[in-house]
Amino acid sequence: MNQEISIIKYLKENNYEEVVRFFESEMKRDDKNIQIKLKLSLLLLTPNIDDYIGSVEILNEIIKIDPYNPQATLLMGYIEDIYQGEISSTCLELINNSIKNSSISDGYIKYLLLIKSFFYRNTNKNQYFVLLLESLKYAPIFSYNYYLLYQIYYKQKDFVNALEMISKSISNISHIFKQSEFVDPTDFDKFIKEKISGTQISLVNYQSMLEHKENMIKKMH
Repeated sequence: MNQEISIIKYLKENNYEEVVRFFESEMKRDDKNIQIKLKLSLLLLTPNIDDYIGSVEILNEIIKIDPYNPQATLLMGYIEDIYQGEISSTCLELINNSIKNSSISDGYIKYLLLIKSFFYRNTNKNQYFVLLLESLKYAPIFSYNYYLLYQIYYKQKDFVNALEMISKSISNISHIFKQSEFVDPTDFDKFIKEKISGTQISLVNYQSMLEHKENMIKKMH
């Protein structure tokens, strides 16, 4: 407990080097501690460090220990999509294997299915669209899937459906971060709620979405 308090203290002070040293020492003590590895891989993605290559290396270590680890697979898919602009066929195979070997109760399948759709964003836009539509069934409380569909409908000048999607996306947001609010960058569940489901977002992004909706309403009048 004291270690956790110290970590939070260092994070609040932006003393990330100390937190990295702590996680690295824990990994030396227990090289198969997946949760510590996961926390470090998340920390390396923060703007203060911005070392996605180092994060990927740690995720590969996790996958060697647990080939079907849904958390490592989700994070790998996110990194490839954001930092490389597309999800590789190798990562798609990881995602499919994690889906096959995950149970509904673990709560990660809906995230894996959504991030799987990103593979087709550049390679098969029709399949991408179909998978996003399917995501409304298994992840109706997400926000990001509705937002992505809003973008597609908007480009198609289908403003009726675009307005419906952006409205649903906004209504599914469960938390808006205040500028002064501390968010633990090593908390995996908070990370995927912000980066994958989109149900927790910054005030700036929330205001941007409201502007999108207002623009849609203007276009329809």
